[in-house]
Amino acid sequence: MQSRHGCAIMKDGRFLGCVSGLTNSDKWFYISDLWLEKECRGKGIGAMLVKRLEDTLSGIGVKYIYTWTAGYEAPPFYTKQGYQIFCEQENFFPTGHSRFGLRKNL
Repeated sequence: MQSRHGCAIMKDGRFLGCVSGLTNSDKWFYISDLWLEKECRGKGIGAMLVKRLEDTLSGIGVKYIYTWTAGYEAPPFYTKQGYQIFCEQENFFPTGHSRFGLRKNL
């Protein structure tokens, strides 16, 4: 049975960003969404959101977490958080960019 989990951040009633996804087994979780307002990027807020989600998932017994992202977007962010690239699909997008799969043991 799938269940959705996520975290959001707000300041002064304004939505600044979120991370969320789905369990697809008792042990695996897929990050489907990670989004931050542009002015919040590069300030550690994304890392804090991901860490908060990972802590929640660890507490309910999830052992592994993974995501897919475009090569021009977030692989460096995820590798800084301890994720490892498990797949690169070269020239996946019409722009010629790759698609990366990243995973982490919790």
